[in-house]
Amino acid sequence: MDPEFQRLLLHSALEGHELSEMFFEKFILRVYGLLGAYIAERQRDGAMIKIDPAIVIRAFIGMIIHHSLNNNLWDPNRRLLKISNQEAAKQFTDILLNGISTSDATKSVKSPGRNGRKTAVNGASRKK
Repeated sequence: MDPEFQRLLLHSALEGHELSEMFFEKFILRVYGLLGAYIAERQRDGAMIKIDPAIVIRAFIGMIIHHSLNNNLWDPNRRLLKISNQEAAKQFTDILLNGISTSDATKSVKSPGRNGRKTAVNGASRKK
């Protein structure tokens, strides 16, 4: 994202300027609507797990925005990650759609489930 445009958006949002609301209505709502409809369709087809499409969209856009903020604010020389924005988007898409763990690793990784119970990530086993 262009640093000047990013600065303008952040400033307008922080100051409650009408530009922020315009951006939300003309861009953010449209992105969520279009991508949300596509994700819901793919979920009906069985190609994606059932999860609120807005969560998926927020996760993906979050990766992109964080990448942009790092490049524009904290790491303009790209000391941490030297890849093009196109390659970053490709990698983020792969992470979103395929995850980062192998199927064997997924079985052994534990995460807190409901009420603090330990649950295998893929739901195969549960400890109560």
